[in-house]
Amino acid sequence: KTEIIALRKLCTGKLTAGRLAERLGAKASFVSRVLKSLEEKGFILVEKQETSKIVRLSPASHAQAFKKLSDSRPDSKIEKWLSGYSMDILAVASDSGAETQLLFEEVDCSRTTLYKSLGLLASAGAISREKGKIRVRNRLVKEFGISYADNLQIQVQKNVARIKTSIRIRKH
Repeated sequence: KTEIIALRKLCTGKLTAGRLAERLGAKASFVSRVLKSLEEKGFILVEKQETSKIVRLSPASHAQAFKKLSDSRPDSKIEKWLSGYSMDILAVASDSGAETQLLFEEVDCSRTTLYKSLGLLASAGAISREKGKIRVRNRLVKEFGISYADNLQIQVQKNVARIKTSIRIRKH
């Protein structure tokens, strides 16, 4: 949830890491770990300026798709339904939908957790069940899910590129 909240704060413009920590009401060490995670996922860029770190949203497609989604729901608490396994569900289901069994296999969580995440996404109007498949209904959520899945695929390919082997990567 903190990653999503931090991203929302960065949608308004760049901030120093210290200022972001203040806005989140969190310790600098905790925010540093959050920023490292977001940077590894390609959501943010961190620049060092003298003794400060300047943090801004990345120009990457998934970061910009998140900004569109966040801007479209300024008063909602998207961190409640977009955190945890929800992003994994969107990465799998956004392109053409997915059956619950495929989600269970790909998302790697318990059935209870999967159904809880599906319920949160459904209550936010992000997904629906149509013809036995979970489909992403909202255009901006779908755009975010597809670009997030594309980014995950790129990250895996970068990590695998150093290994001398042949590997086939499915987006979901």
